[in-house]
Amino acid sequence: MAKALSMTQLILIRHGETLWNEQKKYQGHADIGLSSKGKKNIQALLHRVKTVGIDCIYTSSLRRARQSAKIISKKLGIKPYIDPRLNELNFGSWEGKTAEQLIYQKDKNFLSWANGKWKAPQGGESIYSLRRRVREFLKDCLKKHKGKKLRLFLMVVR
Repeated sequence: MAKALSMTQLILIRHGETLWNEQKKYQGHADIGLSSKGKKNIQALLHRVKTVGIDCIYTSSLRRARQSAKIISKKLGIKPYIDPRLNELNFGSWEGKTAEQLIYQKDKNFLSWANGKWKAPQGGESIYSLRRRVREFLKDCLKKHKGKKLRLFLMVVR
């Protein structure tokens, strides 16, 4: 009888909402915590998370992600691993600002970014650097946890 293949499953979830999300501000590496609404976002996932069957939890080192992971890890009784390679893109000079503010300021890199040219913000990180560090994390993680179900708290670039 042939042995069934054991595939690693990655279940991706974004952190709960922050006040800066609500205000449509770029937060990147700014260490903003969850808002009360963000905590409720994650609480709403608990039933679903319990039914999926998770072996391992990874989170970025940013407070909003760690808080999200903590809520779920308490429910599952699993201690989360913290890995800064999962941190959101560093938006440098854009952090704390809205797209409208950056357009008004005529930030050249932002205007290129908005037109799909992926220019790095001043003092920030390129999309290619983000891709490289997340790829390295995934390679290491998949090798370490082959055949397991993982929960990753990845930051989503808006």
